[in-house]
Amino acid sequence: MRIEGGNVTSVEGSTGPCRWKQGWGCRTKPGARVVFEDNNLPQEGEKTMRIAITSVDGTLEEKVDERFGRARKIILYDMETKEYTVIDNSVNLNAAQGAGIQTAQNVIRSGANAVISGHFGPKAVQVIQMAGLDIYSATNMSVKEAVEGFEKGKLEKLSGADVESHW
Repeated sequence: MRIEGGNVTSVEGSTGPCRWKQGWGCRTKPGARVVFEDNNLPQEGEKTMRIAITSVDGTLEEKVDERFGRARKIILYDMETKEYTVIDNSVNLNAAQGAGIQTAQNVIRSGANAVISGHFGPKAVQVIQMAGLDIYSATNMSVKEAVEGFEKGKLEKLSGADVESHW
């Protein structure tokens, strides 16, 4: 597994070293949050709401990509200015493993406050929730429709994964 990105601080710490070769699980304490130290994250007191939406082609008109970890593009949409930027996620399209985790880390580093996609696997959800972001499901709709649904409170907020790993 390769983990890249900015500095990471575990607020409450972990339960101990990871001993995966010995069959032990790698877990964090319940309620632990991961804080990514990055200049792109909203600063304290900043109220800008940014949502990350998976996208098939990086436009508002095209469909929300159904698979979070293997989404082709991610749109970072600023709810205040109505402007957006496109994040290329093609590096994770054919990843043998870890696509959901890496995509989640990219979304967190982007400064998003919430994430919208068709479906989320368990590992991606764990990373996203540890960073304190909310996740929403949006299937069979365009990115623009997903943004409008989010604004109106019509998207389903997920409390956990809605598909298995490697879906």
